[in-house]
Amino acid sequence: AMRCATGLPVHGRAVRQGLCVYVCGEGHAGFGRRLTAWSAHNRTDLRDVPLYLTQSAVPMPDPTGPAALQAEIEGIAERLGLEPQIIVIDTLARNLNGDENSSADMGAFVQSLDTYLRRPFSACVLVLHHPGHGDKGRGRGASAFPAAVDVEYLLERTGDDLRMSTSKPAKDFESPDPMCWRLTPIPLLINDTPAS
Repeated sequence: AMRCATGLPVHGRAVRQGLCVYVCGEGHAGFGRRLTAWSAHNRTDLRDVPLYLTQSAVPMPDPTGPAALQAEIEGIAERLGLEPQIIVIDTLARNLNGDENSSADMGAFVQSLDTYLRRPFSACVLVLHHPGHGDKGRGRGASAFPAAVDVEYLLERTGDDLRMSTSKPAKDFESPDPMCWRLTPIPLLINDTPAS
């Protein structure tokens, strides 16, 4: 998401730079540290980067929350003169006003994403979701969610500081190649504790 907001390539692949909206349903206390570490590691000043972070979750499919988010994104996009390129929902569980084991609730969640975010902005909507307790190869809850996505990625720990992202078969295009990510501790002046 930060590479989309800054226009920096990902693993040598070009990105379409634009407004990045991050619906932060959890982890607010550490988000500033993550941004500071990312900025230091990538030697990128974030002061004028088109990144918008929410201060709380947006309950979906309750229409009040996503409709307000859509209006806010429209206002920011107009003010900046930029189209939203990516909207991150972190996490599904924190932004779902319902039961993730219910096909009806998960279907309504997906419909809410389509109605208020994906279709109005033609943006990539990236939903972060935790794996199941028994089956780590799939997301928790009803199968209505993975059945509705264009592509599903699985991020797994493959070593102490390595993460591998793989995708399941994509709907309408060739599945992306796996990518490996290395976590790099970045010393910060905040409490002198490294952030990754």
